[in-house]
Amino acid sequence: MRHGRIKRGLRTALLVGGIGVSILGIGIMASVPYFYYRSHTVGSKLLSIANHRFQNTVAVSSEVSTTPPIPVMPRPDTLVAELDIPTLSLKAPVLEGVADREINVAVGHLPTSVLPGEPGTSILAAHNATWFRHSNRLKPGDKITVATSYGTFDYTVTGNEVVHTGSPIKNTGTPTLILEACYPLNALYLTPYRYLVFAKLTSQLPAPHSLVTLRGVNSYAAQLPTGLPQSDTLLADNNLPLGTLSYTGSPNGIFEQSNKPLDAANAVVSLYLAWQHASAHSDMRYLSNLFGQTGVQSSPLSGVPVDEYRYDSSFDIRLHVEGEKLIDASATTVTTTPSGIYQISVSATVKGTRVFLTNVLVSPYQ
Repeated sequence: MRHGRIKRGLRTALLVGGIGVSILGIGIMASVPYFYYRSHTVGSKLLSIANHRFQNTVAVSSEVSTTPPIPVMPRPDTLVAELDIPTLSLKAPVLEGVADREINVAVGHLPTSVLPGEPGTSILAAHNATWFRHSNRLKPGDKITVATSYGTFDYTVTGNEVVHTGSPIKNTGTPTLILEACYPLNALYLTPYRYLVFAKLTSQLPAPHSLVTLRGVNSYAAQLPTGLPQSDTLLADNNLPLGTLSYTGSPNGIFEQSNKPLDAANAVVSLYLAWQHASAHSDMRYLSNLFGQTGVQSSPLSGVPVDEYRYDSSFDIRLHVEGEKLIDASATTVTTTPSGIYQISVSATVKGTRVFLTNVLVSPYQ
């Protein structure tokens, strides 16, 4: 695998019980603003509704029922459950499907696997740098609860494993659960590995509630002036190798285990690509508007065509977060051009949900 290739809805050919199952390779998609389509705001709304609809359950037995539930197969993009993992302080909405529109804002249920609570293996997938960022902290014995319209199901973690795409997964005769995400869990690039958490059903409760579907609004977005072609800010049309996502400050689990980090990361990418293309065209008016009041910095890469950048390192992004609040963001990379080898350092600040470019420092790389 070429390091730094951007994730483009990769389907992982994992086999369940000998039957081909297409699992989404959870990670960043190629289009920017990919995560602006639907955001953490939407996820919060979904979670709020899930809480309201699924929380009023009554315990009837501490044993697993021998009669499996008979749920109605949900349509894609339908809110099917609330996922609760106390060890991680995680509560997440679960949507039916693993397409962009589902996993951009929630955990997705793989439609070709059984629904939670049914005999067999139910697979829930999420972006590695969002809801399942800390799934590697789960240990055997930890509890996972999935509340649905046809029952609330308590699972106990039995183990975890890092597997290569295409590795077989055994189907089960009893209800089991798998949480799936790309690995490493801080990767922004396309990775051929998956981190799996295995759990078995230990108890269930009734929960007779209906389901809903929501469409969304935007979260963090780059503040871009008009005038630059959209393709100039899309990863799909640029050779920028993404690396890892890291933090400074004191981010809490609510921020890290949401879609906010990737909204912010994509805003930084979009700002950098806008700067790169405007610099290549020596478009001083666009650059002036892009930097706003900070002004335009001179750059040895002014006039260098974008296709002459040869990246020697990935584009690593760091978010400065205090609690649930994003303060600012930065990124670094190293590139070789006809004029020399340079380290590029990008800085951005945040006002509300808008991310503004404040500085791009280009210095000779030793």
